[in-house]
Amino acid sequence: MKQVNSIKLALIVIMALTVASFVTGCATTPPPQLGEPTALQVTLNELAPVSVAGKNMKFQFGGDRWIATVDGKDFSAGTFVSEDNAKGSILTLTQTHLYNEKLGWSEIPAPAIVLDYKKGPPKSLSLKK
Repeated sequence: MKQVNSIKLALIVIMALTVASFVTGCATTPPPQLGEPTALQVTLNELAPVSVAGKNMKFQFGGDRWIATVDGKDFSAGTFVSEDNAKGSILTLTQTHLYNEKLGWSEIPAPAIVLDYKKGPPKSLSLKK
């Protein structure tokens, strides 16, 4: 059992070092800019934060872009598309940038997140299940 735990620990350390070296080597880019918000985006921008992986993420939308903050600090940004339905919209957010306090914004793509907007009442924004 000790050997299994040692191997797990070693793998975790290797993964952490790999991620750290990758992030350190990334070039910083200018902060992502939001476009002019549509009527739907104004509504989305007024909604409460969304719980994602135990964190409360506040999304701001404008044009074809979004920026997310966690506890008021920049976190990630990207592009999105929306698909209207009878109950609201399905938003597919694709991350293009990640924020690091030491490095600033870096272009780091990630898998898409899908959010479900319900026009209510009450209006809500949540992770699509």
